[in-house]
Amino acid sequence: MRSYLASFIFAQPQSDASTSQLVVQLTQDGSHDAQPAHTASTDKRYATIDRILAQDDLYEVLGLQQSPKLDAQALRRAYLLRSRACHPDKFPDYHDDATLAFKKVSAAYEVLSKPSSRRAYDSRTPGSPPPNLFATRPADATFNGVLYSVFCDFVEGDLDTLRTFLHAVAQINPAISFGEDKIEALLQSLSSLRDLLLGCRTYIRVIRFELVRLMEIQHNLRQLSYFDIFGRTRLSLELLRVAVSLPMAIDLALQEEAAATAASERDRAAALKARRSILPPSLGSLLQTVVYVLERSERILS
Repeated sequence: MRSYLASFIFAQPQSDASTSQLVVQLTQDGSHDAQPAHTASTDKRYATIDRILAQDDLYEVLGLQQSPKLDAQALRRAYLLRSRACHPDKFPDYHDDATLAFKKVSAAYEVLSKPSSRRAYDSRTPGSPPPNLFATRPADATFNGVLYSVFCDFVEGDLDTLRTFLHAVAQINPAISFGEDKIEALLQSLSSLRDLLLGCRTYIRVIRFELVRLMEIQHNLRQLSYFDIFGRTRLSLELLRVAVSLPMAIDLALQEEAAATAASERDRAAALKARRSILPPSLGSLLQTVVYVLERSERILS
């Protein structure tokens, strides 16, 4: 059985030539200087954006301290947490600054996640002018690529663990009739979801913050002692709940997409009937019950 301590990998690397283009003038895109024109320091969420924009050091942009012990897993986690904290979709009234901060975080990660560009950055001479950053690769592409790698790691390393927990939930709650066939269908839907996300990264947008949370739960589990049974049980239930919710969210997105493209009520009904799905028809409503049971269990343990 594989544990939660699955190793994390990067998004697909770019060429050195592409990487070298990342440290360029931010103002080339018509953006303002790193210091934001206005602040909202009374709100911690906005203050995080302001701090990112005010930083010149790439490590500090990601909320890290430079260290030779800083590994790929820590970099990826810092990048995703920082990206979630400043994602423009969460700040409609602060969109311009949030967008700029999101781009800056992505550019910092692009430089520091590649050994060659990280060595070049770390070897800068004292007094070198701080770089202004503009990611030539769209920030959303970086974000989606890293999230996809998080999900792939999860599917490759933790499905056996999920199977064990699902069996335990079914035994404790026999009334929900979550048998072996349903468990295998759910695990198969997670594998199918990986293929769907590979073919169409836009669906990552539907579950991006759930994937960040999935990574955080795995990290928190690694910090716990194996003797902390209570804490590990609570986090394991949350991990299971988040994992079960992923195919449900994508299935709903597929249904809404089919309905949106239909020209009439009759077309809409036909589209929904023929829509793609990663969940068998009998499994969707059952998973809603499973999620409810897991949420209730989490509240009891909180």
